Amino acid sequence: MKRIVFLPIAFTLLITGCAPRLAGPPPLIPRQVLFAGPAKKDPQISPDGKHLAYLGRDNRNILQIWSRSLSGQDDKQLTAETARGIQHYTWAYDNEHVIFARENNGDENWQIHTVDIGSGAARNLTPYNGVRSLLVGMAPDQPKNILVAMNLRNRRFYDVYRINIENGETRMVNRNGGRQFWWAADSHLNVRVAAAFAGTIVRDTPRQPWRAVRKWQVAENGKYFGFSADETTFYMSGSHDEAGTLLAIDLASGKETTLSSDPDYDVENVFIHPTTQEIQAVGFYRDKLQWQVLEPSIAPDFAYLEKAQKGEFSIVHPPDESPILYSKNLGRRDLQDRIWIVTYETDDGPVHYYAYDRIAKISTFLFSEQPELESFKLMTMEPVSFQSRDGLTLHGYLTLPARDPTKNLPVVLLVHGGPWLRDRWGHHNIVQWLANRGYAVLQVNYRGAPPAMGESLSRQALRNGAARCTTT
Repeated sequence: MKRIVFLPIAFTLLITGCAPRLAGPPPLIPRQVLFAGPAKKDPQISPDGKHLAYLGRDNRNILQIWSRSLSGQDDKQLTAETARGIQHYTWAYDNEHVIFARENNGDENWQIHTVDIGSGAARNLTPYNGVRSLLVGMAPDQPKNILVAMNLRNRRFYDVYRINIENGETRMVNRNGGRQFWWAADSHLNVRVAAAFAGTIVRDTPRQPWRAVRKWQVAENGKYFGFSADETTFYMSGSHDEAGTLLAIDLASGKETTLSSDPDYDVENVFIHPTTQEIQAVGFYRDKLQWQVLEPSIAPDFAYLEKAQKGEFSIVHPPDESPILYSKNLGRRDLQDRIWIVTYETDDGPVHYYAYDRIAKISTFLFSEQPELESFKLMTMEPVSFQSRDGLTLHGYLTLPARDPTKNLPVVLLVHGGPWLRDRWGHHNIVQWLANRGYAVLQVNYRGAPPAMGESLSRQALRNGAARCTTT
């Protein structure tokens, strides 16, 4: 009688998969799902907080810029790319135009375009063959003008031009003498800070000569973040000892004040108020992204966002190699500082985006980057560290497949590009593909890899050809 009762139960467990010893691996995730790329991504709020733009696929599966009202579903396609699709864009401060960059067949000779969100009319602001254009400056009090760096005059050197986004009028405002590769402008779009090979140089007005305020350290991983509200102080990250530190540089004296630092990790990014220019929070990428709040008024917001959804949250643009180099968190918070666009990244699912209303303390779901992945089981990624043979601590990530037992697994050592990149926690399609097929995946950051991934000034110089000439 006991045997008769047991057999139906065992059969039921076998069919339903409830018996751990009889459970098999998860179903294979189709490669076209894992590697499909985002269906939608990078939502950005207009400066007035009324409209939302985002990148989404059209009926030909090409990424285009779309817009809609923040509270509605009146989605409208703005661009009509026919080949590679749009990857990089931002709002203009006039709330009427979206600025985007496009190239020709991967030549990286970016051209800066605008599109009117009302009429859909597009304009190429830099229609020069063989010329590379990079957006380097915008300002709320000059909503119709932008600053663009171009190697138009000389292919070896990048000058800075002021361009009117409505009529395309273009005027050079900073001529490169051959030593500059990065610029920062004040609120009136006057270029007053530049990166040169010797270090950071400044001037008080466009008619005055440049003077040095800071020399580069060896292999410095520096970034520029902009001016204070009174424009007497400039914010940047610079290497002190081994890690990148957030610094405030007095432009008159060159005195440096440390605002935030970590003994082992570089400053990844900063959270800057859209009108007061106050640095409110600093992000350090340790095993995961962690925020240090400097302004107490936003501490409740960060505490809410940390618990509101699963995953690692951010309210700034991720570091990448975008030709839209100007940010100051534009598109991630409106000028009234009421609406924040929040990204949640997880290791076992796609990226999710939310609109956070600071007054109502409500997060509204916008969309998932890859909704088809939601129905599949993805594996978790665990930070790991271990000692090298000469005693150095190596950091990395380990992803295990859904196999029992988890001993004696086949392991893939997944080596990333370099030397300035590092592996990060989160969803990676190659990692999930291997783990779904039964492999453990180990990712180890290089011994010489910087603790934070981001495009530093030195990396910009090298990537744009500064080993043989000056660039942006």
